[in-house]
Amino acid sequence: MALEMKIDTKTKGEYAILYIEGELNLYNISELKEALNDIIQNKESHLVLEMKKVSYIDSNAIGILHNARTKLHTLNKELYINNLSPELLEILQIMGIAFPVIQLD
Repeated sequence: MALEMKIDTKTKGEYAILYIEGELNLYNISELKEALNDIIQNKESHLVLEMKKVSYIDSNAIGILHNARTKLHTLNKELYINNLSPELLEILQIMGIAFPVIQLD
């Protein structure tokens, strides 16, 4: 059984921050996609994913993140990923995908 995912959204200035907890996988991808699209449709915010509590990410979720970043770039906005574990960061690096990091504290 897959672990549940929890997403909390906050705004800080021109940044929408999604605090994500759990696993990002095929079973909960629609929840992630909906949260990302809600922010992208706003067209006013950069998007920051706080992923300190993410334990797993599969290729489906990586594809959703990559598509979200592409959509944001068409709006002159950016997708940032913060506090990704070294293991998950390595997966993205192996796939040749890099996301910028931003500190908002």
